[in-house]
Amino acid sequence: MARPASASMARRASVESEMGRYLETVMEKPLLLRKASGLLGPFVGQTEQQLAAAFTEAKQKNANLMIGEADSFLGSRSAAQQQWKVSHVNELLVQMEESNGILIMSTNFMEHLDSVALRRFDFKICFGYLGFDQSWPFFNCLLGMHQVTTFGCSGCSRVRDSAETPASADTWRLRQRRATRQAIGRTADT
Repeated sequence: MARPASASMARRASVESEMGRYLETVMEKPLLLRKASGLLGPFVGQTEQQLAAAFTEAKQKNANLMIGEADSFLGSRSAAQQQWKVSHVNELLVQMEESNGILIMSTNFMEHLDSVALRRFDFKICFGYLGFDQSWPFFNCLLGMHQVTTFGCSGCSRVRDSAETPASADTWRLRQRRATRQAIGRTADT
């Protein structure tokens, strides 16, 4: 079930979701994507039932299961203030233990996850910010789908040199935006 590259780039999606879709293509195995909002239930035991149902559906369809916002289910049990949060973690751990399929979970809060749960994952991959040498070609690739010529950036070396040791990630992002606006302005003028 291959997806055209332009279709996946046109959608707003997280890096983690795109990684799941990439695995779907490479492994030629469907991806069952579940968001936390679709699994969390307001009634006692409902979340646990919906988690179990997601794992069962993935097994029946021979699909990789991807659950977004893992911190909703795998928060530290020692820091849990309500028993139902502990129950969510326990149910997910049981489902992980009993499953022999591929499970992908994503979060922006790795430091909040339960340490026992983290040990159950074979791989923990962190997607950081793109550096300048990565972001400029990526920017050109995205816009290149809609333009014949590559964008030039006469001030790029100055921005890159000053961005080698940015004061913060926010400063780096501001510099990237500024360089992007300058490049677009120069290209539109030429």
